[in-house]
This record gives sequence, C-alpha cells and structure tokens, in this order.
Amino acid sequence: MAEICIVYDFECCLDPVVAFEPEIGKNLCRVKIDTHSTWDILKGRGKYRGYRKEILTENLTERDKTVLICTVCEGIMKEACISSSGEQLCSCCGLRSSCYRCSPNLSVRKMINSLKCSCPLIGRGCEWLGSLESCENHLDTCGYVHEKCELECGVVLRRDELRIHEKEKCPNRMVKCEHCMKDFKSCELDGHLEKCPKMKV
Repeated sequence: MAEICIVYDFECCLDPVVAFEPEIGKNLCRVKIDTHSTWDILKGRGKYRGYRKEILTENLTERDKTVLICTVCEGIMKEACISSSGEQLCSCCGLRSSCYRCSPNLSVRKMINSLKCSCPLIGRGCEWLGSLESCENHLDTCGYVHEKCELECGVVLRRDELRIHEKEKCPNRMVKCEHCMKDFKSCELDGHLEKCPKMKV
C-alpha cells in the first residue's frame, strides 16, 4: 500500500507542505498516513476533528456557524451529532468524551455535505472544486497527494509523477537483460552485465 507523506508548517501555511526529507525545518512536523486516511488531509491540523473551514469556497454567516461548527473542535462537523444537552458536535468528538450522549443530526449532515469547497491541496496547485461530501473521494485520486514509492526506493513524489517514476526511473523497478532475458532490478543490471554468460564479448 502506498504511503502518503505530509508535512504541516504550523507558522506559515494552512495547506500541507510536502517534504522529501524528514527534517526540513525546525517548525515542521512530519505526519505519515496510508492511502485510506485522506481524512487527515481534510481535517487539517491542530485540534480539528471536523472539516477545515479554510477549504470552503463560500462564506459562512454567523447563523451558519452556530449550526455547522462543532462546539468541541471548532471545525465544521464531521458526521454531525447533537448531544442530550443540545450541543452540536462531530461524532468523533462526542465519542472521545464520556460527557456527551449524542444522536445523529441528519438535517445538519445534509447541509454540511452540500457545502462547496476546494481541494485541501489547492496551495499545491490542485484546481478541483466540489462538495464536502465528494472531497474525500477526490483525495483518493488527486494527483497532488504525495506518496512514497511502492518499490521501496525511499522516494516521495506527487501521485501523478510517482507512476512515471515507478515505471521508468526507480532503481528498484524490474528490467530484463537483453542477452539472457532474465529479470533484474534496474540498479543491479550493470553488475549482471559484467558477468552475464549470454553476453557476447
């Protein structure tokens, strides 16, 4: 399974900043998640467990905020619930606290799902626009998400660049010796050619 690598710059930018080395600055914190954890990109950083407000393409009115914002994490509610005391919160925020007895708030969930947003990686160049409901599906295929090479060479590239790397450039990709027709890692082929029994001198 491919590994998504994200670095958040806590002082400069709300969008994820992709790093190719574990240490790229004293203010950066490295986070690694797998391809099925794109929610970590959507929720952003810090205490948010709900959606990041910054990815919305429409402004929320004060009334919207009282209906759509989680009273615990202050993000836009993910799987909106309402507590027995009337507080609005994400389902995960309710589960993390024994103080809340929650039930699904279906009408608010429908409102939130229809909100218009940009891709959380707009700062990296992605121009996708859509609804919050479809954003997680978009991130599963977004070419601007960075992943680690599945051939375990250690390279981290944008998803759309990584496929080319794995097919044409990765030192761990398999290539065929044109003399004996056996398969070798690209990085091992030169060594093999020096002693290939089928190679004509």
